[in-house]
Amino acid sequence: MGTKSAKRLLNKRNRREQRYVAHSNHIIAKTIVTQAERTSA
Repeated sequence: MGTKSAKRLLNKRNRREQRYVAHSNHIIAKTIVTQAERTSA
């Protein structure tokens, strides 16, 4: 299985990665929306 500390570290890294992905998606979506508004698409 794995030790308790190993699972805790994995959870910590997972949360950090999820935040990064959410942040990246937000930036991409904002860029697309801004460009669509600018070009009246």
